Amino acid sequence: MAGQESGQFRGAVGQEVREALIAPETSVLVSPMGFLPEYKRRLLDSAEAHRLQLATVSEVGRGLREAVSAFSDGRMDLDTFLRAAGTLDEFVSDGEKAHEEEVEFIKHALRTGEELAVILARVSRSPVSFDENARAVTEEGAAKFHQKWVVSVEGYGHASVAEHAIIHLGVWGIPSLDGDWITDNRLASYTEFSARFGGRQGLDYFTPESVARDPVLAARWHEVHRRLFELNDILLVSGMEYVQTDEALEKWPTRRVDSESRVRKLVSDQFKDLMPASRLTSIGLTMNAREAENIIRKFLSAPYPSVRALGALIKEQALRVAPTLVKYADRNDYMVAAREGVGKLASEGRFRSEYSAFSPEREMVDLIGYDPQADEKFLAGAMYSDSSTGSYRQLLGSVGRMNEGQRRDAILKLLGGLKSHDVPIRALEMVSPYQVEYPKMRYGPWRDYKRHRLQFYDAKDLDVRYGYAIPPLAYEMDQSADSRFHGTVEAIRRVMGDVEELFNRVSQVDPYAAQYAVTRLHYRPAIASLNLREAFHMVDLRSGGTAIWSIRQFMWPFLDEMKRVHPLIHDHLRTKMRLRPRPNRDFPWTF
Repeated sequence: MAGQESGQFRGAVGQEVREALIAPETSVLVSPMGFLPEYKRRLLDSAEAHRLQLATVSEVGRGLREAVSAFSDGRMDLDTFLRAAGTLDEFVSDGEKAHEEEVEFIKHALRTGEELAVILARVSRSPVSFDENARAVTEEGAAKFHQKWVVSVEGYGHASVAEHAIIHLGVWGIPSLDGDWITDNRLASYTEFSARFGGRQGLDYFTPESVARDPVLAARWHEVHRRLFELNDILLVSGMEYVQTDEALEKWPTRRVDSESRVRKLVSDQFKDLMPASRLTSIGLTMNAREAENIIRKFLSAPYPSVRALGALIKEQALRVAPTLVKYADRNDYMVAAREGVGKLASEGRFRSEYSAFSPEREMVDLIGYDPQADEKFLAGAMYSDSSTGSYRQLLGSVGRMNEGQRRDAILKLLGGLKSHDVPIRALEMVSPYQVEYPKMRYGPWRDYKRHRLQFYDAKDLDVRYGYAIPPLAYEMDQSADSRFHGTVEAIRRVMGDVEELFNRVSQVDPYAAQYAVTRLHYRPAIASLNLREAFHMVDLRSGGTAIWSIRQFMWPFLDEMKRVHPLIHDHLRTKMRLRPRPNRDFPWTF
């Protein structure tokens, strides 16, 4: 009996344990944590309610004055008067209650970036919902949390928490070269003023302090800039007139000039690269607080005084959004030492050699390195997740034993369904990256190229030693039967000679300041390392109809190299590219 009872007891307990181990059904909950449009509507409604309350206060006050007058004249008894006076008490009480509700709403709905970061981070330790966690977080408490867990030297270093705090900044009126430092950061997002659509941003340009201190040098700086800007304006007007002539239409019937906006964009794309690195621009910047720290640190360690000053401004404004998370961002000695180390190595002489990007025999794209096992690594990487397959090394062996037809069929199954806006699967990233040099890269298209910032890239410092390019439209205008358009190429060469002379003079005073005089037409050789998946995206986008002609010049040779070394994968990129209209490779105009 005892054993039987014991067995029954154990069975009952076992049933309870089994039931406890079965997780109850739960509903998935997704909660927006930032500022929502409905919050804006709520605040606007609240403002309207306050306006109406003012009208009510006026009515209550008028009624109370009338009650006082009537009571004084004996037209109202005491009970009626007290009831009238009580109306004011009720109104005040209702107002206090509404005020408390509004304060509570603002506390919990309008969260700072640092508060949101704490709310989202607490999920790693707290089993309750995000909304419950949010009710326990205050602005002061968030600052203490970040000081202890995220930013302090003696703390725990959970820096990833800072990625939940988002900072939006509008950076207005900076030189283009300084703007390059902003758009050079991999994990931020940007929108920059476009000369394609807005012309120039006024007539403003930047003058380095080292130039401004020398009256003679400053006068020459302003004179050369005036000539650059004037020539840009002249060529824009004459170019727009030329491309609409019968002669020009006959030469390029596919060049679209059916509206003023298209004509302006076509000609602007040809001549806007006359603008120097000093020309002012504006950039909308979105970044998380962790990336903001990196950006500020890099800016404060820069060799350019104006970039350092910009870094200080960015920090000042970022502190208004995330006062705890970015307060320790400062100059980084390692960054400075690494840059100085490059200079010291270069001065030793062993790395010195002449570099002529202008040389006709230089290719647009020089593929330095690539992965000869691209097909195998892609297919093995794609198959790895299936539990019926072996190790990655075994998969490489299996793919290696496939003949070309079998590999082609396998790749077709993985890439054959790509549509125009589809992104290929991530297994393409298993392929070792392309290492490429662009000997004839120019500063203008480089500013577009570097937007593909998931790759590694670098470029020569801005300099006039590599030469410059003449836009195709300038040559065409010079060859026109109408002499009014002659002299375009010579005008560009004259002003570029002025730029070269200015660069050399400023270099003797301040080599970094001289770089602001370099134009977008000047060559700026560059290198890059990018994986196959990024190459798919870049070539497809930058050879397309919306791409500027000067960046398309590099994409087609890059595609040729892909075809040469990775023909099977290349075929699917070409198939994807055919799904959208794009200009042919020799079309040097806006499409």
